[in-house]
Amino acid sequence: DSVESAIRGTSRWVIAIKPLAGGRVAPIDAFRYIFKSLGVKSVMVGVASLEELAEDMDALMKAST
Repeated sequence: DSVESAIRGTSRWVIAIKPLAGGRVAPIDAFRYIFKSLGVKSVMVGVASLEELAEDMDALMKAST
């Protein structure tokens, strides 16, 4: 995909926005792909509840280690 190639090929800072696709992608899968496969260092997500925030943060910590 050309977007993935552009992300991997740039020396600029990339921020992944809405990587969870409105709940269609599991947080752990999304974060692993973003951080490990694409090498992105920053992510922005929206949450609707404290429970959702806790789930996303747990996945984020697991994916970033």
